[in-house]
Amino acid sequence: MIFSVVCLFTRCLIRCRVVRGRRGVSKDAGLPRHGGLPCPPGIGLIRLSIAETAQLTPLAGQYAAGQITRARLGFTLRRSLRRRLHQAIARWHHYSARLPAPGTG
Repeated sequence: MIFSVVCLFTRCLIRCRVVRGRRGVSKDAGLPRHGGLPCPPGIGLIRLSIAETAQLTPLAGQYAAGQITRARLGFTLRRSLRRRLHQAIARWHHYSARLPAPGTG
């Protein structure tokens, strides 16, 4: 039971944080190079914050102890993914609106 919880939680973290490089720098959602660019359809997620990691970690333990259901754990993980995707899209549009368009000096 505890192994399946760890696997589920690890899968979510891997999906949330794409680790690359030898120092483990996590890849964050991209930013536009100049203003007026549309948001790409496959934009990445905002990185998991320390606060959100601290909020999600006890849930795995609660699930392992049988205190919450798999549906509750899944709901919280999906909500985290949806929130971070929304933040990435909002950040893209925020930067795109403030950066100068090409050729406008």
